[in-house]
Amino acid sequence: MRCIAILALWLLLPAWSRAGDGYLNALRSEVSSPSSTSSPPSTSSGSGGSKDRCKSERRSSTRWGGSSRSRSSNSSGSGGSSPSGSDSFSFEPTFMFYALTAPWWVPYNILESDSPQQMSFSAAPYADDYEGYIRREAPSGAKEWAGRFSVDTANNFDGVNTMTGRLRLDSVFRLGIDTEWGNLTERSHSSVDSLNRGDFNLVVRFAQSPRVQFHSGIGMNWLADRHISEYGYNFTYGVDVFPVKPVIASSTIDLGTVGKASLVHFRSTIGLMVRPRMELYTGYDLLQLGGTRIHSLLTGFEFWF
Repeated sequence: MRCIAILALWLLLPAWSRAGDGYLNALRSEVSSPSSTSSPPSTSSGSGGSKDRCKSERRSSTRWGGSSRSRSSNSSGSGGSSPSGSDSFSFEPTFMFYALTAPWWVPYNILESDSPQQMSFSAAPYADDYEGYIRREAPSGAKEWAGRFSVDTANNFDGVNTMTGRLRLDSVFRLGIDTEWGNLTERSHSSVDSLNRGDFNLVVRFAQSPRVQFHSGIGMNWLADRHISEYGYNFTYGVDVFPVKPVIASSTIDLGTVGKASLVHFRSTIGLMVRPRMELYTGYDLLQLGGTRIHSLLTGFEFWF
């Protein structure tokens, strides 16, 4: 229960802190204000002593460094060098490389361990009682490209409502487009505020199977209204899962910048195919610009074509 209470406070704290100024004004301030940096060191008259101390420390460091180098050279001359130094030096960059690239090579090796798979698209998820979305074979009439268009509404239960439209195009060559446009509206007792945001990304489907597809790419973010227009770069990473008919689960995270602010946008949905090409879904959305967070619950529909 204590963990649940802490989580609830974490979710609600941003709402309390922004209730007075308004979320959308806070977003505008984040993207147009420079990020805080540490203050430069004082250059007052009393800094002479600190400069002398710095020089003394540098001389001491040089003296100790020279002694340590002479000791290490003596030890190496006597055959006492440790063979593990070069091994650890080469091991650490290799480990870091594999750790940082794990989100790509782990799904690829799990889903396509035998060989890269050339696949085609079904008309829609679970069409013709197929086990997932994309097919391992290419029957007559199979598509070499596919698309999906979704519209949803999200609410943070603190005055902010978001209408979002999203278009995704994919191809058998694994290259595609992922773009979205959103309108944020905030209602107060005296006025209605509005702000638009979105992104455009070129994506690659880097790991695939009939039931699971991973995609990743880069592009740009934007935030605008009648008074401001701010842009930045974007990195996107997502997965679509088709576990059992008619269920679809999707998650996407965007990391980047808009103006002067860092951006994190995460959304996760679960839906049902209610018609041959129509999905109804619900989920969670997090938008964070700088230090301003908006948590929302969303619901919408997606048309597969």
